[in-house]
Amino acid sequence: MTLHHGLTVYLFGFSCIGNFMIGGPVTFLHNWADVVITWTRMWGETRYYKTLGVYSFIVGQAVRAYTRLFVFGQLIVSCLTFEVFMFNQYIQGTFVFLLCCLYLLHVYWFLLMLRITYRSLSSGQVEDTVNQIKTRRGA
Repeated sequence: MTLHHGLTVYLFGFSCIGNFMIGGPVTFLHNWADVVITWTRMWGETRYYKTLGVYSFIVGQAVRAYTRLFVFGQLIVSCLTFEVFMFNQYIQGTFVFLLCCLYLLHVYWFLLMLRITYRSLSSGQVEDTVNQIKTRRGA
């Protein structure tokens, strides 16, 4: 997470310095998945955590995959192709490198979430790492 936050600080800085107009859409895309994740955590605190919490989790992972993997990847490609004629090529190159690093973190986290989901479904045990509560399916 420290690498992610460091990348984000530098991306905001380079977005302002280089006058890149893509910083706003990148931030907007990242917030969609955070809203759905918060919604899922809300259902986890109610008695509907087995039904609505599961459906919300599935929707959250679909939104995360779409916004942070597909659309964010398209934004990186557009940053490479359409914003070539900026006043400083070094800033653009650094900006695209940082965006690619952030994208690789998103791919890693998505694969990690798939692995956690698979382990939870195969073992029948779900662990809430935020609240440190262990539950068994069917309990």
